[in-house]
Amino acid sequence: KQDPKAGKRDGSLALQGYGVRKVMFKNFLARISNMGKNVIFVAHDKEDKNGEQMIIRPEIGGSSSGDLIKELDLVGYVEASGKIRTISFDPCERFVGKNTCGLEAIMKIPVLTNSNNTFMSDVNDVYKANQASRAGMVASYDILIATIAKNVEEALTCEDCNDFLDWINTQEVIWDSKMQAATMINNKSKLIGLKFSKEAKQYEVLEVANV
Repeated sequence: KQDPKAGKRDGSLALQGYGVRKVMFKNFLARISNMGKNVIFVAHDKEDKNGEQMIIRPEIGGSSSGDLIKELDLVGYVEASGKIRTISFDPCERFVGKNTCGLEAIMKIPVLTNSNNTFMSDVNDVYKANQASRAGMVASYDILIATIAKNVEEALTCEDCNDFLDWINTQEVIWDSKMQAATMINNKSKLIGLKFSKEAKQYEVLEVANV
């Protein structure tokens, strides 16, 4: 209705229309998120071939499946053994999954009774706690990387670079912080004419032979 080019005469979407729908869908999810609400999508499953391996995916029409899964924080697969139902968010060779907050590999789904069933609320609480913890880690990581960069910039002598090695070994490792530090100080050492001695485990002045 808003853009005739996005649709065909029979009311179905044109190729351009699928792109418009994708943007509208992302905006829809963003509006819900900004309202502080959560959405649970429930789908049947279907089997797809991944090379020679069969894999179970949510049954979602067209190319929307990939778009939807990219936007979701968690994707779980429910299956039953007798009267016991379980859900797993861990991806594996059998089914598509998405576990972004360290949920248990297989979780038993409680039987719905007249009392409150807080299963999905409990899952969401774990996710929120994980996100809060991750946000704190990101802040700590950014501060550490900025401090590393500043210390490397101020290292102007061989002694400074070796002092940096001693200092970085006293710092808490956050994700790839140690690798980032090693790359920065190694690049700086080359600029000021140093080499790293594996035996002494410290930097030394690079000797230049007289010609």
